[in-house]
Amino acid sequence: MEYGGNNPTEMQPRPLDFFGETLPDVPGWPDAPGGYLLFTQGYRPYLERAQRAGWPGRTIPAGHFHMLVDPAVVAAAIVELVEQINKMH
Repeated sequence: MEYGGNNPTEMQPRPLDFFGETLPDVPGWPDAPGGYLLFTQGYRPYLERAQRAGWPGRTIPAGHFHMLVDPAVVAAAIVELVEQINKMH
């Protein structure tokens, strides 16, 4: 979906080939601490992978584009993750 406004209902569908793009693995990346913020259960394996790597995680039960729906809640969760990361390092 493409998005360029303030209203998530204005998003336009992406072509199917967009979702088939394969991103290359980067050996050893990242060399910096990170965290994972989960919105939808379809991405839970990535949260679990991040947690196995020692990253803190947060879950907000919401839709895929929740950062557009409730940016204050998402920003607060990111701040919490950053604070936790800073305490770990």
